[in-house]
Amino acid sequence: MSEALPLLNTEAALGRIRGKTDLYRRLLEQAEPHRQAASLALAARAEADWEALRKIAHRVVGVAASLGAERLAAVARQLEQLAGAGDPGEPNLESFVQVLPQTFAAIDAYLGREPESCCPGEPWCQVRQTVQMLELAAGQIHVAMRDSNLSVEALMGAFGTMAERLQHLESRLQAISGDEVLGAEMHEVSSAMDEALVALQFYDRLAQRLEHVEHGLGHLATLLADAGQRGELQAWEALQEEIRSRYTTEEERIMFASVMGGMPVAEAIAHYKETVLTRTGNDGRAEVELF
Repeated sequence: MSEALPLLNTEAALGRIRGKTDLYRRLLEQAEPHRQAASLALAARAEADWEALRKIAHRVVGVAASLGAERLAAVARQLEQLAGAGDPGEPNLESFVQVLPQTFAAIDAYLGREPESCCPGEPWCQVRQTVQMLELAAGQIHVAMRDSNLSVEALMGAFGTMAERLQHLESRLQAISGDEVLGAEMHEVSSAMDEALVALQFYDRLAQRLEHVEHGLGHLATLLADAGQRGELQAWEALQEEIRSRYTTEEERIMFASVMGGMPVAEAIAHYKETVLTRTGNDGRAEVELF
């Protein structure tokens, strides 16, 4: 079992490099980019990209083995093998996600660095898990948008073809039969098809808003994952400005500013909806509502 293996077998690692502690410390420091491998693995899992997941695990196997991170090497090797054959299953990915930060906590301790974890000494960290959930949510939005885009494009193509043929049928029926009732019914069907096409076009607005949500979640997760930045006011102000700049209407920007200023989210959304209805002068169906 991997639990019986050490997180960091420094004695074995130093033995392989003839006891050169300076070199070993440099190797540990150079492993830093792999600290985010768990987040990358979760994103690959959200998209069911097993080849990407296999490559992530493969890179970690090599680094972990060279550092004496035997437990991480074992779980990463198992994940690599299973991902190479398809879905590795949640338990294997969960083991990888848990052991990776534990290993880096051991590396931090050896190097005398402040732990990356927001909860020193604890087996789990609420900030780290928040980051993982945010990234997973962003990944799920991305996958849903990709799949639904294909469906909506197919629907629009089908509706467009049917609307065009209905118009031809309407003209031919009127010319052949002169049946005004039948012609009126065909015209109603054709008009309904046109309305359906218009309604489908508003999907673009919904997709755009979901892209904004995905973008914001991704940037928020990146900031939370950076221990050096998540406590910096300027970093949060830059994040807020980045999110605000992607809104396309003044009403949306006002809503965002209101929430950032302390207004309850439900109240800000209600005010936004009221403002949109006042501006459009309709029952809201012309404005696709994300909320």
